[in-house]
Amino acid sequence: MEDNVLVSSKIHGRSKSTTAKRNCIICGQRISKRRRTQHNFQKISRGQLNLQRTRPCLLNFQSLPEDIVLRVISKLTLKEVARLSVVSTNWRQAWTFHPNLYFGIKTVLGNNAKRKGTSSDLNCRISSANKFIKRVDAILEKHCGTMVNKFAVKFGLSNEHANHVNGWVAFAIASKARVIILDFSPDWKSHENNYDFPCHIFDKHNGSYLEALRLDSVTLNPPLDFCGFANLKLLALDNVRLQHLEQLISKCHVLEWLSIQSCNQLHNLHVSEPLCRLQCLSIQGCHLQRMELHAPNLTTFEYDGSLALVTLNECSNIKASTIRLFDEKTLQNILTGIPSVLPHVETLYVEVNVKTQV
Repeated sequence: MEDNVLVSSKIHGRSKSTTAKRNCIICGQRISKRRRTQHNFQKISRGQLNLQRTRPCLLNFQSLPEDIVLRVISKLTLKEVARLSVVSTNWRQAWTFHPNLYFGIKTVLGNNAKRKGTSSDLNCRISSANKFIKRVDAILEKHCGTMVNKFAVKFGLSNEHANHVNGWVAFAIASKARVIILDFSPDWKSHENNYDFPCHIFDKHNGSYLEALRLDSVTLNPPLDFCGFANLKLLALDNVRLQHLEQLISKCHVLEWLSIQSCNQLHNLHVSEPLCRLQCLSIQGCHLQRMELHAPNLTTFEYDGSLALVTLNECSNIKASTIRLFDEKTLQNILTGIPSVLPHVETLYVEVNVKTQV
């Protein structure tokens, strides 16, 4: 039987309990469990037992490799890294190396600024826009300007702020950003003076780093001699005023995902160059009348709008397609036209709104 184990024996029908004794860890004296706590306390008070306080192991951030530090920073938002720089002197300049720069209403002006930024009051909107621009300029001025992965701006700006926005785009280009997002859609109503995206500041060298481009509420008018984006894989255009779109798409040879939404000025889309890498094509809410392109590896096709003349040459690999049509023509004409456009589709979803006469 081990020490300090309760032993019970039954003698003449009555239970008898005894507690085994154990040697004291300090002096070796044999002592019962009942007196052990008091005995140890006396030894400690006399200095015969030294207890060392256990300290938690602290991580020295200065000893971490640079790639580990950058990886930790990339997992945090810019606002979280800014807070970290306040509480830690070792990370005071950490936010200047943040690879993902997102400038929105809440991140720049605070959580309570959204109501003011969407106000219909002209003076309030001008004040919010000036404050937003001033803070973004201050942040970019102190940023290291290297190793930027994503650069995004979401605020209701227009072409009257072009000088500042052009500087932001130039910063994104110089920092070799892989993703650029410019969402200038106002929340309270649409504006007529859209920002003109500066295609002229891109060339074959600095434009080769861009892999994804998302534009909302801007004007896109690439020049006829535009060099294109050599490594652009994703292009998303929403409420964009388009001119010479075919010129842009034909020079994006590795484009894999193309989305065009609510671009009312787009009536014809004809791309003569084959888009060999294109896999997903989505066109929604456009007044399209005719579309023709060559995409041999296209697997997903989505169309939402009025009935148009669509020609998809060599697109025999389409697996899934979603068609939503709003047209006054009869349902029979619509259903007979879709199979001719998508003869090899495996999964087809069709939604048609047809006006009927009673």
